[in-house]
Amino acid sequence: MFETALSPNGEEPATHFISAGFLEPAFGELLRDPIAFHAACAAAGSSVGVAQCENLIAASDVSDGAPSAAMTRLRLQLVVEHADTSPYVA
Repeated sequence: MFETALSPNGEEPATHFISAGFLEPAFGELLRDPIAFHAACAAAGSSVGVAQCENLIAASDVSDGAPSAAMTRLRLQLVVEHADTSPYVA
C-alpha cells in the first residue's frame, strides 16, 4: 500500500510514504482508533503494543484530500531516483 517514497528534500532516504485511492471504511477506522488498531494487530498475531499503535496513528496524516495537498501540508517531496541509477537514462 505505502509505496511512494517522500522526504523533505526529495532525496533518499525516504522519511515518509504516501498512498492514495480508495480505503475500505473498516481499515480507515483502524487508522483513527489506536485501540481498534491494536486489537486487529493482536488478532493477526502481532505483539505490537497499544503505545506503538498510538504513536503510529499520531504520526500519520489520514485525510480525504489530494496527495499533493498532504505533501504540501507536511512539507514533503517525492523521492527522485538519482539519474545515474535510472534504467531510463541513456
